[in-house]
Amino acid sequence: VDVETAVEMLAACEAALPADIAVCVAAVADWRPAELAAGKLKKGAGGAPTLALVENPDILATLARSPRRPQLVVGFAAETDDVESHA
Repeated sequence: VDVETAVEMLAACEAALPADIAVCVAAVADWRPAELAAGKLKKGAGGAPTLALVENPDILATLARSPRRPQLVVGFAAETDDVESHA
């Protein structure tokens, strides 16, 4: 299933339920821009644009809480520091 965003990936995962097993390998991205630009953001006198970010959905957590939860949910964490405590 082709997706381009974490929101689309969550929708595709939910559409695939019910399933026996879900294996999730790290997050797509923790954050995404709050607003999408229709095109290129041009340089201007005002300097660099401010980018507001919002959290992406936690796909593994959403699947694990689903009423149609797979019987087995496996997740892997991609961490750069304090690996065990963050995972």
